[in-house]
Amino acid sequence: GLLSVTSPSLGESAPATDIPDLSCGSAPPGHPTKGRRDFRLMAGNEKDARDLRYHEYFHIQPAQKQINSGNLSRNVINNLHFVLQKIPNDHRALALLVQWAKAGGYDKKYAPPGCYLKWARQFTPDDTTVLAYGGYYFYNEKDIDRARQWWEQALAIDAANADVNYSLG
Repeated sequence: GLLSVTSPSLGESAPATDIPDLSCGSAPPGHPTKGRRDFRLMAGNEKDARDLRYHEYFHIQPAQKQINSGNLSRNVINNLHFVLQKIPNDHRALALLVQWAKAGGYDKKYAPPGCYLKWARQFTPDDTTVLAYGGYYFYNEKDIDRARQWWEQALAIDAANADVNYSLG
């Protein structure tokens, strides 16, 4: 996968219940005619599958190449934003967003990575991949309570999720 689990066990502690919400404003509006679409449902529809291939070739791959080369410029987040405004829970783009942020990527013209994850979670609250990536992101940001909250929500949906169980210890 695009992300590897590198977080050590978080050990035992009480679930976080009083973590303030991220202040992100409204999610991007989505595609002008197609709106926002669920990544998990797109492969079965030929037009959606074509969009996924287009996004992969013109946005995901270029962002991945730039991150791999150490180029954390605006081009990376611009490509990821293009995809995530249309498909908020695109697993490929979210994984790259987490990698970009971990490598030090930041651009004040765009919302912080945590907001893209929050919007993906609002759009598809049952998507355990979104919840796992959110946990990884917040863990990397040293927001351990928020990471735990996201991972615990993923386990409430899929108690057998190996990556999340590993991350929580």
